[in-house]
Amino acid sequence: MKNIKHLGEDRILALVVRYSAPAIAGMVIYGLNRIVGNIFVGKFLGREAMAGFTVANSPVMILLSFIMLVGTGSSVLISMSLGRKDFSVASRVLGTAVAVGFAFGLFLSALMWIFTEPLLIAFGGEGKSLEYGAAFIRIYLAGSVFSFWNTTLNSAIRAEGQPGRALVTNIVSFLLNTALTPVFLFAFPMGIKGVAMANILSQFALTVWLGAHFFGKRTILPLKPSSLKIDMSIAIRMCTLGSAPFFMQFLGACMSLVTNNIVRHLAGDLGLAVAGSVFSVYFLLIMPLQGTSSGIQPIIGYNFGASNHQRVRRTVLVALAFTAAICLVEMILAIGFRERLASLFTSGDTALVAACAGGLLTILLAFPIAGVQFVASSFFLGTGKAKEALAVNLFRSLFVLIPLLTLPQRFGMAGLFVSYPLVDVLVAVLGVILMFDGMKKASRPGLYTER
Repeated sequence: MKNIKHLGEDRILALVVRYSAPAIAGMVIYGLNRIVGNIFVGKFLGREAMAGFTVANSPVMILLSFIMLVGTGSSVLISMSLGRKDFSVASRVLGTAVAVGFAFGLFLSALMWIFTEPLLIAFGGEGKSLEYGAAFIRIYLAGSVFSFWNTTLNSAIRAEGQPGRALVTNIVSFLLNTALTPVFLFAFPMGIKGVAMANILSQFALTVWLGAHFFGKRTILPLKPSSLKIDMSIAIRMCTLGSAPFFMQFLGACMSLVTNNIVRHLAGDLGLAVAGSVFSVYFLLIMPLQGTSSGIQPIIGYNFGASNHQRVRRTVLVALAFTAAICLVEMILAIGFRERLASLFTSGDTALVAACAGGLLTILLAFPIAGVQFVASSFFLGTGKAKEALAVNLFRSLFVLIPLLTLPQRFGMAGLFVSYPLVDVLVAVLGVILMFDGMKKASRPGLYTER
């Protein structure tokens, strides 16, 4: 109890900063970890390899959706259980999540391995880009089980009240991947296969690191071999709560399929390389928002479990202001240095740099309100309202299709990138309406119950 009682007692602002800062740093490092491959591929392997890497990372998003299904769902259940002082259930949730992650990892890896080429073709791969993409993803899939475990265990570390430890985990992963990528790219000239191999080894090392924590004495949720089994009632509840981020990520993969094919039609390999570069930077800028969402979720979940709804409400309001400030600063910096950011992904390709810089300027037009979606999703997840969280995330993914399928035909690549700020505005409006309605219900006894 000593490790977590502060979630119900300390000042909200202090808690949001305390939990969000390490989570933000961790997510930024995670984003940098992903962008390392883009930079090395773009700089040293060229435009075609970058196009193939972009195509390969699209089906990887499908894997990430299932990883988030398990990781986020289990984290919410653990936080709520700890808020109710039910350590036994929290431990069973963690054991179930690890076992489910193993099953998902093996099944999805085998399925995607068998259908690698048809999958990449569907996501816009052809010719050289198909060759590069297949070479990368066939090796990457071998380490997918480790990715499931690492996300689940690191989320559990935050839920049990050790955000600093979770940050250290992400730092270790980033340093390993950054060190190993040039080794397999240059010392063992494996090309794009080396980028995938570096990822696998860093993920495996991270699994060992996290296993030492949960099989050791520093955790309040110790893992034992006997606990690594699936409790079906917990698994169903876990997947229900994790459905919102799952669908958000899965539909993001579907959007990537649409986007890649539109870009391939508009500008070929150059378009795919531009899209890969712009969305890599955009992904990195989104990480602090996801970090804040992860950071506030244990605070919301614990206080909801303890029936302290006023603290839940204050956490949401502080988080909204916090994310707005982050987004504004990021937008100013990214727009001011957009050409330098674009140049990270190429070696002297001026056409690529110019197109990337223009894409960054367009896609960030409504960025200051982008945090609303993440706060709303975390609020509903932390309070057990999976349907509302799903609605917020589905709204974005479905409505982005409307401008995405029309604007690029008229305005080219600019039309593609302007689709995203348009949808940011719509999602922010919906998120605010649903959230404040939920908080109003929280003040009425008997209406704000877990379902």
